Amino acid sequence: RQQGGERVFQWEAGALPWALCAKAVKRIGKSVAALALVYWSMGLHREHLMACDSRVLPTLTVCACEYTKAFLRVFTLLAVNIALAVAMRMILQERIYYGMLKTGALVDFAASSPLRDPLLWAVGVSLVHGLSHFALKFWNSSAWKTDTLKDDMQEAQEVLQAFVAPAFVFLALFFSSSDIEASLIPLNKYFEEDWEYARCTLGSITPMDERVLRRVLEERDVVGELEERTSQAGH
Repeated sequence: RQQGGERVFQWEAGALPWALCAKAVKRIGKSVAALALVYWSMGLHREHLMACDSRVLPTLTVCACEYTKAFLRVFTLLAVNIALAVAMRMILQERIYYGMLKTGALVDFAASSPLRDPLLWAVGVSLVHGLSHFALKFWNSSAWKTDTLKDDMQEAQEVLQAFVAPAFVFLALFFSSSDIEASLIPLNKYFEEDWEYARCTLGSITPMDERVLRRVLEERDVVGELEERTSQAGH
């Protein structure tokens, strides 16, 4: 289609800010839903949390109880903020990718494992510390030491359903959504609208390494230079 005398492809229209925001919301929506379930369970099933009573428990156990409970309570807020940070990062990456593709450059994103992402490690460490609260309760609370094994199994099942399962569902979705290249336009879609244009463009396209591009952007004020040129052209 035409916009202001310039041709706009469908894949390019999908890279507009609002389209990228909608894609990011869709991508992290399931993760946030899993976190909402954990947050709801925290308020509804308080009986599953350990009572950090200094009159009954040793001082060291009380400190460990409060420490792990704090991680458990803050996990959902931390995870939501990290999910939003990842979504904003992917919006920026896609915006740069499609902008460069329009000008005849192909950005090659550095292949890095999600396990090397410090944000994923922050969520994982917080979750491990939070879930250790239930292990602490198992060893110190009489709520787990009933006369029958059936009651213990029921308590463990409720904890798994209310806290553990949704938290690991979030981690799995977070892990799978961190691959930026999986969400980019495939080659057949690039050719779909105009074969001749795509063939000519790919023949002269310039590959760009993400790390080199990042170094250039760190050393130069690209936005400021563009604004200065625009201002000079206006005068």
